[in-house]
Amino acid sequence: MILLLDVYPGEGSFDYYLDNGEDFAYREGQYHQYRFTVREDGTVSGEIVHGGYEKPYRRILVKRPGGEAMEELIL
Repeated sequence: MILLLDVYPGEGSFDYYLDNGEDFAYREGQYHQYRFTVREDGTVSGEIVHGGYEKPYRRILVKRPGGEAMEELIL
């Protein structure tokens, strides 16, 4: 699975949750929680805050407005 992040100018952070989307297994900790941060200089970083889902993203790509090239984010 690939996650594509559209990143716009500015700074901030957000959490992204991934689970199977089919049941309530997330209540038992079967989910991944990713935290992404964009700094004022445009640098994007990410971390896995909780890793309990068996199928995490294989790749995370960052796309910026007006740009066709994408950067791969390594966690």
